[in-house]
Amino acid sequence: MSILDNPTKRLTLDSQQVGESIALLPKQLTQVLDDIKKQPKLKLSRPINKIVVNGMGGSNLGARLVASSLAETLPLPLLIEPGYTVPGYIDRETLYIVSSYSGTTEEPLSVVPELKKRHCQIAAITADSPNNPLAHLARHNNWPAYIFDPRYNPCGQPRLGLGYATFGLLGLLYQLELYPFDLKTARQLVKDLAKLNETWLPEKPTNKNKAKKLATKLYGRQIWLVGPDCLNGNLHILRNQLNETAKNLANYLTVPELNHYAMEGLSFPPNLPDTIIILSFKVKGLPQRLERRLYLTDKIFKQNKLPVLTYEAKSSSHLGTALEILAFGSWLSYYLGLLNGVDPAKIPWVDLFKKELA
Repeated sequence: MSILDNPTKRLTLDSQQVGESIALLPKQLTQVLDDIKKQPKLKLSRPINKIVVNGMGGSNLGARLVASSLAETLPLPLLIEPGYTVPGYIDRETLYIVSSYSGTTEEPLSVVPELKKRHCQIAAITADSPNNPLAHLARHNNWPAYIFDPRYNPCGQPRLGLGYATFGLLGLLYQLELYPFDLKTARQLVKDLAKLNETWLPEKPTNKNKAKKLATKLYGRQIWLVGPDCLNGNLHILRNQLNETAKNLANYLTVPELNHYAMEGLSFPPNLPDTIIILSFKVKGLPQRLERRLYLTDKIFKQNKLPVLTYEAKSSSHLGTALEILAFGSWLSYYLGLLNGVDPAKIPWVDLFKKELA
């Protein structure tokens, strides 16, 4: 029996309830919607013309999903600028969101003095926990903030608390009257997601579980994720999760951008078909020209003898598709991690790096 269908072996590897956190994604999203309903609208002191998010790793993934999946409806630029540097364009007309799940991440915290010098308006997204410097700063300075109770992320890893990050950002923008977040529609999307999520749970055997089947086919390969540019945030998230949860090297490319450079790199090294596999994502409602590009891109991969697997999203809305692929990708990386024989929660190289850096 495969480890994917053996609960005893699975739970022995999954020491920190990663699978439980993934299963609870719909509850994370519902919790945020409930929080939005309870909290009053917020006000900025003056108009803004751009929104910037500084978060590292898992703490910027929600912003990436929102920025790409809702690009056509966002009324203001939503930019992700992780790190120690404050770009020159940050000014009084900027809403700068400091995002850190733990509230202790040094890079976004380090820029706060410079943000105050620039007189931009500051907001925060963070978990409510003891000794959280970002939560303290937000409350002390009366910043607009979403400070959430992470009760539906028992493993505690930011990359698995993305219900809080995605809807938390949308909720914050809604409360600031910067985005017309349709809460009723969002609840229906979460209900639809919950039904889909049930089909990928560990209790579903491999022969009836698309996430397990696909993980089995990806096993032993370096993974290239490919999809339309509206999935840029999703592919970035899945790249991170495959690397951190499955400990499996992965990267991503988007169409049409990859058509202008990446296809010429498929000839070498000669053993490329033996080491790399393509996972191509298909979504509904794309322009015909983009559909054609995706079809031809997969064709060229195959002509170069690269194996191509596909995932076709069932959802029809941009946000519904993004949530579906977020959930599916989380399960995919989890199951691949189990096949790789690793604890999906532990990040030993990151921990070593932080220790050496300190």
